[in-house]
Amino acid sequence: MPAGFLAFEEAVGNAVDEMAETPYQYQNISKKERQATMELPSEQDIIIKPANKGGAIVILPIDMYRQEFLKLLNQERNYKRLTRDTTPDMLEEIEFLVERV
Repeated sequence: MPAGFLAFEEAVGNAVDEMAETPYQYQNISKKERQATMELPSEQDIIIKPANKGGAIVILPIDMYRQEFLKLLNQERNYKRLTRDTTPDMLEEIEFLVERV
């Protein structure tokens, strides 16, 4: 037999052996559920975000998300409304700190 054929036969045999040793990966969701999770990001009326804690994912109607977002921004203990754009001041401070390093 030609050397090329023997090399091919050996490569196929190795691939088959490797496949036989690889355990089957069972899916923990149905095909329909998997399809739904793939289609969710294209929905325009919902928003998908990682949760703050626990590694979970949150799916909310966009209007509810905006309502909660604005509620958080209006809590004075978390955020303070600025009277002017402080970006130039922050950039100056960052440049100063970077130069010191």
